[in-house]
Amino acid sequence: MVGVPRSTGCHTCIRRRVKCDETHPECLRCQRRGLSCPGYVKDRKFCAYSKTASIDQDEKETKSTTTIRSAQSTPKDLVATGASSMDQVLAPTLAAKNIDLQCREGFCTFLDTKYRYQYYGHSCRLGVTWFDMVRSNQYSAAEAFNWGLRSVGALQMGRALQDYRLVHASREMYGRALYHLARTLNDPALVTADTTLAAAILLGGYEMANVTGKKAWMLHSRGISHLYQLRGAQAHADGMGRTLLLSFKGFLVYEALLNGERCFLEDKEWKQIIPQMIEDEKRRGKVSRLGALIDYAGHEVARCPGFVKRTRSLVANTSTSDDEREDLVESITGCQNTLYEYQTELTTGVKSSRRSQEADFAGVISADLVGPLWDFSMQGVNAAIAILEQLLTVLKADRSRRKVSTARPSQQDYKLGKNAWDVLDYSSISRAIAAGRRARQAPGPEQRGDFETWFDRVSMTMGMLEETAPFMY
Repeated sequence: MVGVPRSTGCHTCIRRRVKCDETHPECLRCQRRGLSCPGYVKDRKFCAYSKTASIDQDEKETKSTTTIRSAQSTPKDLVATGASSMDQVLAPTLAAKNIDLQCREGFCTFLDTKYRYQYYGHSCRLGVTWFDMVRSNQYSAAEAFNWGLRSVGALQMGRALQDYRLVHASREMYGRALYHLARTLNDPALVTADTTLAAAILLGGYEMANVTGKKAWMLHSRGISHLYQLRGAQAHADGMGRTLLLSFKGFLVYEALLNGERCFLEDKEWKQIIPQMIEDEKRRGKVSRLGALIDYAGHEVARCPGFVKRTRSLVANTSTSDDEREDLVESITGCQNTLYEYQTELTTGVKSSRRSQEADFAGVISADLVGPLWDFSMQGVNAAIAILEQLLTVLKADRSRRKVSTARPSQQDYKLGKNAWDVLDYSSISRAIAAGRRARQAPGPEQRGDFETWFDRVSMTMGMLEETAPFMY
C-alpha cells in the first residue's frame, strides 16, 4: 500500500506537530528557528502489511514501552538506590534518543509560544542562543541542564497534547534535575558554570509553568539571584552568560518588588558591562541602537525596588534627617529624568525608523519585531516612572508632616512611624507604599487569563507589570 502524508506543511513542521505557515520556498517557522526548511514535496512510502506483521509489531512496541517505564524510576528511588540515569540505561537504544530529541524540541516550542518576542527580538544580537545550547553536544555532560531541558519540554508537549502521562513524566524529570543541580551546587568547580545557572533558570521556568507551589518560583528566583551574584557581572558580558542574564533579569526585578527588597542589578558593576555587550555586538556585526537603549533602560528600571525599600524605611524611621531625605529625593529624581530621556530616544528612534529616516536604529532586529519590542519596553519604562513619581510624592508629604509635628508638638495629631500614614490624605497607592502592604500570594501565570503571554510580558517589560508590586493596584 502507498502512504502519503496528508498535511500540506513542510517536513519539519509535520515532524514537530505544529501548524506550518506554508510560506514558499521556506516557511517562516523554520527561518525563525535558524533551520533549513526541507520543503513541501511529499515522499511516498510503500508498506507491506499482514496480520502476522501487525501482531509482531505490537509485541515489539509493548516490550519497548515496558523497558522505558522500568527505567523511569522516581527521583527518590534514584537517589536511594544509586541507580544509573535514564541516559545510561537507554542511550544504546533508539527509543531513548528519540525521547530526548522530542523533549528538546518541546523546549524549543516552549520558547516559541511563551517567550516569542523576548527570544526572537533579542536572540539576533546574541553570540549563543538557547536553541544553540539545546542542539549542541557541548553541554551534554551537564546532567542538571539536560534533565531541566527534558522536564520543560515534556511539560510543554503534555500540555499541548493534553496527555497527563507526559505531564507526570515531566515532574519526574524535574525531580531528577533538582537532584543533579543540588549535587552540582556542592561542587566548587561547577557551581559557577554556565550550565549550572542555565539549569537553575530552566527549573525556575518549570515552576512558573507548572505551579507546583504558590511561591515555589520565588524560591527558585532567590537562588538564581545568588548564582548571578556569585558568578559576578563580568561572567555575563558576552557568550552564554549574556544570554542567561537576558533570559531572567525581568523576573529578578519582578521578584524583588514582590518581596520589598532591592535588586542587585542596580549595582554599578552590572551597568558597566553594558558597553562591553555593545562592543561585542559590533565585533560580530550585530549592532542595534534599539537593543542598546533597552539594555540601558533596563538598568534604571532595576533601581526601582531599591528606591521603594529605602522610601519605606525612611518614612518609618522617626529619626530621619533632612539630608537623608534630600539625598534619596535627588537619586530618585535623577533616575526618573534618565528614564524620561530613554523614553524620548526610544519613541523618536522608532518613529524615524518607520519613516525610513533612521534605518540603522533597529539594526539586526527584524522590522516586524520593532513594534512589540518598543511597546513592551515603553510599558516597563512608563511603569517605573509612575512608581518613582509616587515615591517623590510620599517623600514630599513626609517632609511636610514632620515640619507640622515639630511646629505644634502640644497639639500633635500624628504618630510618627508606621501608623503615621493612616491619618494623612494620600492616594491609595501612596498609603500602600508607606505601609509596605504585601500581596497575599505572589502573582503568577496561574492567576492570570493570559498564561501564554505572561512570561513574555514579564521579560519584555523588565518586570514592571500592573500586578508586579503590591502598591500598583
